Amino acid sequence: MDTTARRTVLGPLTTVFTPDPTCVTPMAGPCDGTGYRAWAGQTCQLSGDSYKARDQTACWPPITKGATGVDVPTTGALNGWGLYSPGLSCPAGHVRACTKTAGVSNIDDFAFQFPPAPGETAVGCCPSSYVCTRASGHLGSAQTCKRLMTKASYPVVSCGGTISPGTTAASRTASGATFHMLVAPMIQMNW
Repeated sequence: MDTTARRTVLGPLTTVFTPDPTCVTPMAGPCDGTGYRAWAGQTCQLSGDSYKARDQTACWPPITKGATGVDVPTTGALNGWGLYSPGLSCPAGHVRACTKTAGVSNIDDFAFQFPPAPGETAVGCCPSSYVCTRASGHLGSAQTCKRLMTKASYPVVSCGGTISPGTTAASRTASGATFHMLVAPMIQMNW
């Protein structure tokens, strides 16, 4: 099965982008049978009659107007938007967590959702202390970053439930919870 996505170039990333400060606070997720997950880089978006977690655009470097193949997801979360090229600098608070050079085989190569073209190197930028991973299940085979946790409590936000008449904004309530995995968007850059 082909697990790669259509190549989507979002534009260049040649200076350090600073994500919105809210991007580091995880959003509570459902219990999926393997432990609780929380997602960073999310916001609440109205979907039908309730709010759902969606990728927060302020957590991604700007997209160049007219960039090729851009189809930024408006539903779902952490599905991989595309890559930045040329990409030279990870966003502030991120590190180079994985790499792949086209045509070069290495045991540590990461299977990027948007593989590098011949002559390119791809880098996955993740928040410090996260690693690159390919998600499965409701995320499809999207690339993302994860951090496995031992039992610890973290501040989180959550989307409000069903919309009542007159409600116009998501209810974001701070709470403490125990998570086994924190997940964040991966920012891919190629050069």
